[in-house]
Amino acid sequence: MTMNEHPVARRLLQVLALLLALASLLVAVSAAPAHAETAAEKYERLRKELEAQNQQLESIEKDLKNAKNTRSALQQQQTILKEQINTLVAAINEANLAIQEKQAEVDAQQAAIDERWDEFQMQMQAMQVMHDGGAVAMLSSAQSLYELLTFSDSLQQVSEKQNQVLEDMQAAKAELESRKAELEEQKANLETAQAELETKQGQLSSNIQQLDSTISKAEADKQAQQDVVDATEAAFEQAEREYEQWIKENSSSGSGHISDAGWMWPLPGQSRITTYFGGNNGFYSGHGAIDVAAPKGTPIVAALSGVAYTQSLHWTYGNMVMIDSGDGVVTIYAHMDSHAVSNGQAVVQGQTIGYVGNTGRSSGYHLHFEVRINNVKQNPLNYVSYS
Repeated sequence: MTMNEHPVARRLLQVLALLLALASLLVAVSAAPAHAETAAEKYERLRKELEAQNQQLESIEKDLKNAKNTRSALQQQQTILKEQINTLVAAINEANLAIQEKQAEVDAQQAAIDERWDEFQMQMQAMQVMHDGGAVAMLSSAQSLYELLTFSDSLQQVSEKQNQVLEDMQAAKAELESRKAELEEQKANLETAQAELETKQGQLSSNIQQLDSTISKAEADKQAQQDVVDATEAAFEQAEREYEQWIKENSSSGSGHISDAGWMWPLPGQSRITTYFGGNNGFYSGHGAIDVAAPKGTPIVAALSGVAYTQSLHWTYGNMVMIDSGDGVVTIYAHMDSHAVSNGQAVVQGQTIGYVGNTGRSSGYHLHFEVRINNVKQNPLNYVSYS
């Protein structure tokens, strides 16, 4: 009996084959690619990234502007301080000149006092000689009894006169020295104020240098962030082109002929058009569709039969359904609250495909109804009307 014929051997071979098959299946599953990002998902992801990057750029620009404004204010303060310091320096120079002038007056007054003192001493010596040795000659030369009697008083008057002159001169000198001291005190006060202003100026200069460093860094950060924004914006624009390409790839082309069955109004019972084709919907002008207002949850039906393609939470269209009716005819239903069909599903005219919502770039509950013929937007009212 061969191994293949033995029941146990056959059982072992079957188990081994099963294990090999499971292993192959696991390898195939692990090697299978992850969920591929759709054009709309990529578009939405990059839109959010671009929005976040722009917000960060705006924050950097705001900080940069604030730093520049602060530096400008500090530079103005610095200019004012420089003017104040220059004013104080001029006042100190004037005080120095005044002190020098007072010192010259004090020196001149002292010289006059010294000269007058020398004269006074000589007069006193002469009067002493006259009093001691020349008194007899003075008495003999007297012309009258009055002169003889008042001789001593005259000498006393001369002495008192000289003393008064000296006292007046000393008082004048003291006044000059007092004025000089006041000027020196004013100068000291001015120098103190100058030192305080120069300290403030030094602090301002330090603050300005720090702001210069902050501004330089902010400008570098701004440029770096701008580079990120530019790169993200380029990727976003590419994603937008890819999204349009997705529409093209899922849209037929042809004569644009509509079957004899005609079109159906996509919102039965709702006829209020809030934005017409080519109008302004509050976000931009040149609107490429019509907007029909309706309560949240109102059923939306297919205007034509065809194949449905869905996208969720597109930043502009929100939840949307695109129906390709063949021969280049495509209808788009946007801002839905939710879908009622799946991607690639065949739908028939009048079938509910979703419900009115306010998703995407929308300011109220409504249906964005768009018609494209060979991917060129057309006025829907050329094809449908409320009845």
